[in-house]
Amino acid sequence: MHRFVLKLAYEGTNYHGFQRQEELRTVSGEVEEVLSRLFPGECQNFIGASRTDQGVHALGNILSFDTEAERNPENYERALNSYLPEDIRVLSAWKKTEDFHPRFTTHTKEYRYSIDRARVENPLFQRLYYHYTFPLDLVKIREGIEILKGEHDFTSFANPKAQTLLQGGSAVRCITDFRLEEEGEYLYFTVKGNGFLYHMIRILCGTLLEVGRGRISPSALSEILAGKDRRLAGPTAPAKGLCLLHLDYGDAL
Repeated sequence: MHRFVLKLAYEGTNYHGFQRQEELRTVSGEVEEVLSRLFPGECQNFIGASRTDQGVHALGNILSFDTEAERNPENYERALNSYLPEDIRVLSAWKKTEDFHPRFTTHTKEYRYSIDRARVENPLFQRLYYHYTFPLDLVKIREGIEILKGEHDFTSFANPKAQTLLQGGSAVRCITDFRLEEEGEYLYFTVKGNGFLYHMIRILCGTLLEVGRGRISPSALSEILAGKDRRLAGPTAPAKGLCLLHLDYGDAL
């Protein structure tokens, strides 16, 4: 059995998330359908690295599958890009050993959340940026970011329906890098860590926007973390502003 790995980019607006779901259009479902049509019975055991939500985008998600066929990885790349919808593309393909696992092989994740602050929303970015025009104190937002960096229990910043929380698992995660960048009328939150809870990044960004508006003080973020209660944090920012930038497996990929 051979394991092949695909690096996928997609614009997630038209999909109910990444992971395959019966009777719903998903990114993985589209890839699996094309492979099953072009290579009947050949590909199995599909595993995705990050289960991005409905409307979330990616520049580097990972999907693996197993097959007994002897093929050049480029064969899968070319075939998929010829038949996939135009909002999904295979950027790279590799052949790996069976001990490589998209979720369990050690890696870090990097996401970006994009905000359009223009008075009139840019129609070219409408599906990729959150249009947000309230005045913001960026100094306070950056103060809040410093509090959120590092290892914490992020229960307050996760959807209560998160599988980890429902199963009584740990909500402790480590944010290794978190920054806010300003480019003209656009803002970008970039966050990197060893894993994130359901809706965690969108809740972090939504809460930091409340900090920027003066509705939550930067120092209150420590109390919100300690409270372990989703009701203490700010709103969940819309999905369309979020993009999975990169999964770093080091020498494993």
